[in-house]
Amino acid sequence: MSRYIGAGSRLWLAALLLTTLSLAQSVGAVFGTVIGLDGNPLAHARITFQSTQDKAHTYTVKTNKKGKYGDYTLPFGIYTLSLYSASGKLLFTQKVRADVDPRKDDINLQKLSAARNETNHPATGSNGSGSASGPAVQTASSAQGNGQGAPGDSRAAAIAKAKAENLKIGQLNGMLQQANQMEQAKNFNGAIALLQKAVALDPQQDLVQANLALAYQRAGRYAEAIPVYQKAIALNPKVAGYYSNLASCQTLTGQGAQALASLQQAATLAPASAADTYATGANLFYEKGDAENGIIAANKAIQLNPNGADAYFVKGMLQVGKSTYNDKTGVMTPPPGTVAALRKYLQLAPNGPQAATVKQVLTTLKRGVSTSVHNH
Repeated sequence: MSRYIGAGSRLWLAALLLTTLSLAQSVGAVFGTVIGLDGNPLAHARITFQSTQDKAHTYTVKTNKKGKYGDYTLPFGIYTLSLYSASGKLLFTQKVRADVDPRKDDINLQKLSAARNETNHPATGSNGSGSASGPAVQTASSAQGNGQGAPGDSRAAAIAKAKAENLKIGQLNGMLQQANQMEQAKNFNGAIALLQKAVALDPQQDLVQANLALAYQRAGRYAEAIPVYQKAIALNPKVAGYYSNLASCQTLTGQGAQALASLQQAATLAPASAADTYATGANLFYEKGDAENGIIAANKAIQLNPNGADAYFVKGMLQVGKSTYNDKTGVMTPPPGTVAALRKYLQLAPNGPQAATVKQVLTTLKRGVSTSVHNH
């Protein structure tokens, strides 16, 4: 008869990967009208604003039936404005600045194309008619926007909207700061209640959703944190920390396969820290006793960083937990690679926190290990 051997001592819980974040307190407005190559308003076109300082921050709007567009909540800064057709073809690009003065940037592709043709093809040339010959892709040096605020009611409305948004974001920042102080004082229920109000004030802010999820996580309410992290990810799928923390909550609620998928997303978004991401995930799988996913995560961590001692410990101990013991022969048979992983841990961390445990396990394996298993 054979039986599985328990994994023994446990590792520490992984630290939270997401710190409390603040929102930018100042937003500006950029708006205008887009005219197509045919001289008519260009409807349903897509316009993106990509920050020149942090290219991960991209904001998208679309033109309406009259060709009008506008983003009134752009954090202060310089952006690359890119105009795309409904089919996704790039038509125009320029640099714009979002600051305290709302900026009106009208884009007339017909005029831009005619001006380009006139410059590149004299009246006597083969295309002397000056008709549009293609899309007008423009750089910052030839920006069409005049940089002036919108006249009359439009300007007043834009300023009012920007001020209201700034006021709201100021409130949200104050709530985030207060909630963080509550969490530091272990008042998690108070922090959660306050952050729920913040979410109600603006449910479209991924940072607010993520802070609420983090409060749930710190309170040990992992099942409640999961759907809130998922909302934050839906709003901004480019933040690795959201996926890492989601993976932690999924692991601690027994959702191993989903947790491994979340770890993979985090590692993809932040490749420089992918080894640490997998190692931390492996630790949590180990804490939870999830050998299958823990070994997968540990192997990925080892592949990315062959000198990370902790991943070898997790792999070795989880595989020890999958050993079989034969009552008749007294032989314990661990899976291949178990002894090698534990010895590698001692090689990398001879005085590490798990060194004594590893030595004890290796002694046990040496006394009763099956000679048919090659771990060396």
